[in-house]
Amino acid sequence: MKQLLAVIGVLASLFSLGQNKQLVPYKKGKFWGYADTSGQVIVSAVYDTVYFFDNGQAKVRKNKLEGIINDHNKVIIPSIYSSCAILEYSVIENDMVRVKRHYMVGKAGKKGIVDASNQLKVPIVYSDFNWNDDQICIVKKNNLYGVIRRTDSNYKLIIAPIYTSITYFSFDGYFACKNKTGESFFDEFGKAFSNQLEAQNSEERSKATSDSDSGSEFDSESYFKNRPTSKVFKVNQKYGVCFIDNGNFGKVDSIPALYDSIAYSDQLDYNNWFLVVQKVKKWGVVDHKGNLLLPFEYDFVDASQATKFGLEGFRKQFWVKKEGKWGLVAAPTVNSLDFKPILPFVYDSFQEYGRDFLVVEKNGKFGVYNMVKRTLVVPEKYSSVSTDFVYSGLPLILFWAKNEKGIQFLVGENGVEFFSEN
Repeated sequence: MKQLLAVIGVLASLFSLGQNKQLVPYKKGKFWGYADTSGQVIVSAVYDTVYFFDNGQAKVRKNKLEGIINDHNKVIIPSIYSSCAILEYSVIENDMVRVKRHYMVGKAGKKGIVDASNQLKVPIVYSDFNWNDDQICIVKKNNLYGVIRRTDSNYKLIIAPIYTSITYFSFDGYFACKNKTGESFFDEFGKAFSNQLEAQNSEERSKATSDSDSGSEFDSESYFKNRPTSKVFKVNQKYGVCFIDNGNFGKVDSIPALYDSIAYSDQLDYNNWFLVVQKVKKWGVVDHKGNLLLPFEYDFVDASQATKFGLEGFRKQFWVKKEGKWGLVAAPTVNSLDFKPILPFVYDSFQEYGRDFLVVEKNGKFGVYNMVKRTLVVPEKYSSVSTDFVYSGLPLILFWAKNEKGIQFLVGENGVEFFSEN
């Protein structure tokens, strides 16, 4: 399970099965399988580890060996290898670019490549593959290096693994290969240059082509120099803010120095920003003209969310703390500035999950709040909900949750638990 967590805590995709069904890793006891988004088991829990589907295929592990299945539960590569990974490559067929797949597999510390029929394309004799693109690969065998090139669906050893080091100059299209007898140079098809000078001349030709093709550049210095910026100023131990427009201080509207403290961001944008400000040990929010949006009655207003308010105005939601508890206040519409509580002040902590969700904690129990739908989508009943990102790429968003027995599993934003103790 630890290996699963290490892999799928990153962006991963779930793809269709049958009629718009997506497969989600599902745990039963100590084993893993797949369920659809409603929780119905599609692939029985018989694997030690499973991974998310990628374009209809997923890696699975059973009895410490790895293989590949598809989203119809058909075995593509049997679980007989110590390691297995999907290799995608592009070919041109009927004037169309198509993506195909091979599989890098391992046995006894060595690696090779098989096709979808589990037939060897590259023998399992190499200790390492270092792909520079989907055609060129530097391989390692017996601590020496060579080069394999893929053409269509076939692989050819174009430089024998007899070198102590190989450097690939991809832009110039040649390899520099060293061993005890000296240095040799080859092009991308394995043809040897007669000497080092010939390889260097090839490099110079590439440079000349590159120099002649140079275009105009974006003048970033001038752009940022003329862009209006904001600045905090201090008068009589109080703070305010004004804009600097092309270096003319105070030309644009300013907020007078009335506040004991300001949670300031230098990313403010005129006509689309606001400030978290403090008066008499209480925090509130004002807009760019000093109009009060939130009264001075809060122990804390999260300034990081304040910046996001300006950048993502559709939200218009603030994380605020009052009498030691967190709550959420928001405006009812994009254009409204009438902020009212939408989550009561009963939460011990808020943590952001992606752009649209909050992991909320109340009395030691965790749940998930959807800030777009403004509803609690996962109730506060778990001993933890992780903010490690698991993204489906589809409407269903997944979270790692842990129950009171300490068992970790997935729960969807629809509230379905992909887990069973039976």
